[in-house]
Amino acid sequence: MSLATEAGIKIMREALDRKTFLEQLAQTAQQLADNLQETAEQKLRRLKELEALTKLHWPTAQDEIWRYTGPELFPFDNFTISAEQIAKSLTISNADPAHIKLINSGAELDSFIKRACEREANSQLAATFALHRTFCTTRNLIQVQGQARGVTAIEHRTPYSSTHNQAQLQQANSLFPHTIISVSKTSQATIVQDFAATQTDRQTADRQAVDPFLMPVTDIFVADGATLRYIEVQDLPTNVKICGRTRVWLGRDANFYGFQINTGAKVARFDYDCWIEGPGANAEMLGLYLSDGKQHFDVHTGQRHKAPQARSNLLFKGALGGKSRSIFAGTIIVDPGAQKTDAYQTNRNLLLSSKAKADSIPGLEISADDVKCSHGSSTGHDATNEIFYMRSRGLTELQARKLLVRGFFEDLFDLAVKNGMPQTVLDRMHALVDAKLSKIT
Repeated sequence: MSLATEAGIKIMREALDRKTFLEQLAQTAQQLADNLQETAEQKLRRLKELEALTKLHWPTAQDEIWRYTGPELFPFDNFTISAEQIAKSLTISNADPAHIKLINSGAELDSFIKRACEREANSQLAATFALHRTFCTTRNLIQVQGQARGVTAIEHRTPYSSTHNQAQLQQANSLFPHTIISVSKTSQATIVQDFAATQTDRQTADRQAVDPFLMPVTDIFVADGATLRYIEVQDLPTNVKICGRTRVWLGRDANFYGFQINTGAKVARFDYDCWIEGPGANAEMLGLYLSDGKQHFDVHTGQRHKAPQARSNLLFKGALGGKSRSIFAGTIIVDPGAQKTDAYQTNRNLLLSSKAKADSIPGLEISADDVKCSHGSSTGHDATNEIFYMRSRGLTELQARKLLVRGFFEDLFDLAVKNGMPQTVLDRMHALVDAKLSKIT
């Protein structure tokens, strides 16, 4: 058989696979619309998103941003969604109803969704998030007006199935939530978004034939002079897969203080991007990941400076045990005209096992000549010697590991305190780290 014939057969197979894939998606979209008893207009919106998806390149492991965590690791072509799961999947605890408004339908929500979609910039993510829009299960706008007090909490439950139907258990029970946060001019708020599971959900984890799947999208708009403290916690059971995206846009003199923590899930991929669109804006992006077993974490970050005289600082740190793996890929982009930019990016990793692996890929794309920008990364290999030393001084292995890792993460928590993160939130983070460390080998 000639090479030309083999190439032709391969193209035909890929075309047939794509056709089958799209037919499956169309069937699932129709079933979802029927189960939710959607209006003809709502069904049409899903079909339009699906039609847009058919025209886009579906990513493969050959695409650069999918190279370390290929799309085949997620059940994009084998999932199911139930109305029962959607109904109990989301809880929002509004700390200050006088200054925070919750909206889940209407023209105002639609205008923000349109605004976010118009700013889609990364073509290698376009298809997967067109998929998200097609199957979006919940849409919520959290609108902050004024000086909001307390901590508003968004809690997403794990999409575990309560069914005993074996056919349904062969598909990934999935949720596709979309959360939009809008902080009006000169307003401020503290919001925690939590991806976790109840104890009951965790007890049913072993019964799932296929790993549950969560695909959240969060779009954040911080207007001129406004301040948002935003904490994202992912502590899902270790048979769940999550592929999420958080995008932030900052106006003039806006402040964004973010903290992302990842301790759960089997495979977790997050894209975390900040567009600095107003002069004088400031973004602090902190992140912590702690893994064990065969967990796989992949974080892609972007600091996009479009306006002059603005600042961003990113610090992500990870501690890895067992045979776990992490990938950090971060880019600072400074547009022409964004003079007087200060932008910093740092990734540090600590390996608690000789079989753990961390990849760090920092990058700079600078198109202005009067800026201060830097990036750096480091990985400390195999901390077993340090743990052995502390054990020889009378500490247990768990005490030694906690002491080592807490010291490694201490500067993250110091910055969080400086940025005004509430003590109750910091206490929860410390508790998550300690609980995770007790499981790491």
